[in-house]
Amino acid sequence: MQSIKKKVLVFGGAFNPPTLSHQEIIGMSLKIPYIKEVWVMPSGNRQDKKISITNYHRIKMLEIIKKYVFSNTSKLVISNFELNLPTPTSTYTTSQKLKKLYKNLDFYFAFGSDSYNSMSMWKRGNYLKNNLKLIIFNRNNDKIKLGNNVITVLNPKLKNICSSDVRKLISEGRDISYATSMHIQKYINENKLYRN
Repeated sequence: MQSIKKKVLVFGGAFNPPTLSHQEIIGMSLKIPYIKEVWVMPSGNRQDKKISITNYHRIKMLEIIKKYVFSNTSKLVISNFELNLPTPTSTYTTSQKLKKLYKNLDFYFAFGSDSYNSMSMWKRGNYLKNNLKLIIFNRNNDKIKLGNNVITVLNPKLKNICSSDVRKLISEGRDISYATSMHIQKYINENKLYRN
């Protein structure tokens, strides 16, 4: 008799910094009944994006969210898996490595509707759309042409709060309380992040 694989949802992103939108997606992901673990996975440098702070700070901020927002639940895993891959990274490479190294797990992948709609332009994007098990978060009421591999579409209440906007506000000395938790604001201030 074949054992049932544990279902793991991978939520990747730069998290530079993590926002309240990210927190909402994590919270919704943790409530999906068939998902047994949620792996929040900061991305490495990509061809289209260079990360402006160290991996250490991004991991620390996600660990702060796990501790203070999600009560250190064991269902939430802060994963440095992609950070240990050669750069530039890609979703295709990461998904293949995960599949190869964790044969006992059944991986699902979380994406915003904007990412899903542009996926065909990514490296092996059509393969990803047709082969990954996808959970889509429609943050902006986008029109989505759903493929067969979309398992669930969820609708967060928060609009997409963009990390790049948060970084800009910080560099201008402006308030970011609408966009990040107080614990993340405190960490950013104490470590003088995004000050240019």
